[in-house]
Amino acid sequence: MSFFGITARNEGQKRLGEACKSRKPIVIGTGRSGTGKSLIAQAVGFDVVFQERRWHKSGKFVYTRLQVDVGKSVGFLPGDLAGKSEPYFRPFFDNLSLMDNGDYMKGYITKGNIVLDSIQTVRGGTYHNSYLIVDEAQNLDNATMTAIGTRLAEGSKLILLGNFSQIDIPSLRNPDNNGFYKLLKGLYESGRHDMFTHVHLTECERGPIADLVESIMVPEAEINSLFVQLEERGLLTQSGGDYLNGYDA
Repeated sequence: MSFFGITARNEGQKRLGEACKSRKPIVIGTGRSGTGKSLIAQAVGFDVVFQERRWHKSGKFVYTRLQVDVGKSVGFLPGDLAGKSEPYFRPFFDNLSLMDNGDYMKGYITKGNIVLDSIQTVRGGTYHNSYLIVDEAQNLDNATMTAIGTRLAEGSKLILLGNFSQIDIPSLRNPDNNGFYKLLKGLYESGRHDMFTHVHLTECERGPIADLVESIMVPEAEINSLFVQLEERGLLTQSGGDYLNGYDA
């Protein structure tokens, strides 16, 4: 499986790519840093919107994430909303630089077919004909997850990507307060596997440094066991689980 020069390197990435390509409206990707969640989802999203043209010419690729700082706040940022948001979209552009025709794809931003959106302004809006990636979803509280998850019109696709070992907002380390955890847990409890697929990635492809540092600084023993147990349910998609029923390439 290869899209825009990005090829799945392991079974987890392959399964996530299949899920993102499928007709299921909700895809959840979990896993530690460097497992390739965002890269795979972005590459497949470009294929769905711009090659497959699932929504014809009206289709949009939307990328968003909460604008939360790591460590000490960067403070006031000058400029309009787009200017203030730009530093937080660096992961999107990092991935774009690895793709074939990456510079060409930047033209779709100007045309409005690629939208880099701010979660903070999502209330009241609607995503029509959209492939929506919500990155770093582990940093969303219940209210924010509810707001963004209820913005999608029928036919659009929601991709939620997160890493429970890197929650930057202390209060969200409590599962009761974490919107990503609450939604994923609720999806499993609903039994609506026709509506969602969860894939948990475990193999770090960024390199040995990232894998080593995270294993030292955030050992699994220090992560709330409820987060770990929920993530591991996503391994079923890599071992013959049936959660990918309805895959339609």
